[in-house]
Amino acid sequence: MHCIVLYRREPSPLSDLPFQYADYAVWQRNWLQGEELEAQVSYWRNRLSGAPHFWSFPRTIRVPRFRKTGERHFDANLIPRWLRV
Repeated sequence: MHCIVLYRREPSPLSDLPFQYADYAVWQRNWLQGEELEAQVSYWRNRLSGAPHFWSFPRTIRVPRFRKTGERHFDANLIPRWLRV
């Protein structure tokens, strides 16, 4: 439902949230300090130990420089270089 509204560029039927991403970012920055930061870093180091340094994605699909999608054009240069074929 919400996707259709966005596609048609109609006003959202949802009300605005009482906070924005910037509010969350400030809260997270204040929370993620000292002992909590050390605990989180330790957790993720343990959790990701042994994981590959990067995922290798299949690179068999060629992406044209401009791809026409409906009436809009997609600039393939917006794709990060390491994802391009």
